[in-house]
Amino acid sequence: LWVDVMGAVCNLGYLPSLPEARLLLPGKSQAKQEALALLAAFEADPLVVHIRAGDILDGHNRHYIPTSAALVHRAAQATGRHLLFIGQLEDSELTRHLRMEFSDASFLYTGSAAVDFEMIRQAKHALLSTSTFAWLAAWLSERNETILLPRKGLFNPEGAPEINLIDCSDARFQFIIE
Repeated sequence: LWVDVMGAVCNLGYLPSLPEARLLLPGKSQAKQEALALLAAFEADPLVVHIRAGDILDGHNRHYIPTSAALVHRAAQATGRHLLFIGQLEDSELTRHLRMEFSDASFLYTGSAAVDFEMIRQAKHALLSTSTFAWLAAWLSERNETILLPRKGLFNPEGAPEINLIDCSDARFQFIIE
């Protein structure tokens, strides 16, 4: 039994069960410890907001849509939690706008995909970018209580019916719209 994480598997029916996937993808111990230490620096469990930027900002793939400030505002309003932005936070128009719009939030650029993955996996509350990377981290998590999915791009059942990454029996997953 194995999981090809380099391929485009966007259907739960093609993946092993969640318990099997957790055994196959236990994560890196060092990245997990670093993520837990970073999360522990916050008094209350923050809403970890994963930002995907970089290659998706040019709009070349309709399934990958940048996270908007409006969506983050809705998530912040719904959860009432401190915002902790992680991910591709390198300088871009998107990140400059988010930093200006959410000046009271925390922005943590780890520079490590493994640590970002574990930050999502170890957080209790997460707002995912339209990203299979973020989705996989949240799906594998044993700590996530709330996983907010933007109802757009690859997480929009009407716009991408060929993609099925939502286990409707998993109460952690909730759609959020702008």
